[in-house]
Amino acid sequence: MISNIIATGIDSQSGIQIAGLPEQPIEGLRLDNIRLIFNGGGTAEQAAQVPAELGTGYPEPRGIMPAYGLFARHVKGLELANINVSFAKDDFRPAIECVDVNGLEIDNFKAQLATGVAASKFDNVSGLVIRNSPVLDKAGN
Repeated sequence: MISNIIATGIDSQSGIQIAGLPEQPIEGLRLDNIRLIFNGGGTAEQAAQVPAELGTGYPEPRGIMPAYGLFARHVKGLELANINVSFAKDDFRPAIECVDVNGLEIDNFKAQLATGVAASKFDNVSGLVIRNSPVLDKAGN
């Protein structure tokens, strides 16, 4: 469990990154009570990028992620509760992107969005439960 975090002035490549491997997913992670304010400035082109798999690399941020707030890939049992992400300058990436996540539970997720940008992108996500998160309900996930 990771909880009770507040951060401001966050660079565009330093959002929350949770990245396992297909054969070694991250398991049983809960993030709770987190407030992040990003500098922003991400582009639609960056939102379309697919981050490289880093099986042998040290897990440092590698370039701009396709979501400004949280990017998760190859995870089993991810719980997100009381998460609030925003930016100082418009960011044209979704707030959250999840790829290959089995068991995703989101409760009270709030996100600032640039005009015309969906709040989330989910690809190969199973067991999705969303509660108390109107921004995700409107996104047309």
